[in-house]
Amino acid sequence: MIKLYSKNDCGACGLVKQFLEGNNVEFEYINTDDVGNEKHKEYVFANYMGFPVVEYKDIAFTGFDYNRLNEIVEDVNRE
Repeated sequence: MIKLYSKNDCGACGLVKQFLEGNNVEFEYINTDDVGNEKHKEYVFANYMGFPVVEYKDIAFTGFDYNRLNEIVEDVNRE
């Protein structure tokens, strides 16, 4: 399952979400601005420094990376 860590007012976060939705892949959307959210603790403990964060299998990256997102979508569609 793809995880998308996001926050309010993040343009790149919206682009990644839109990309994943446009490619009809399921993902877990985690808004780290939600105070008290357990998923926010995951983000903090992983020491990420930017947004959005995309996690899939052993892949994790920040920002909107079209090539990596395409690779993930292709992998998901093969399953």
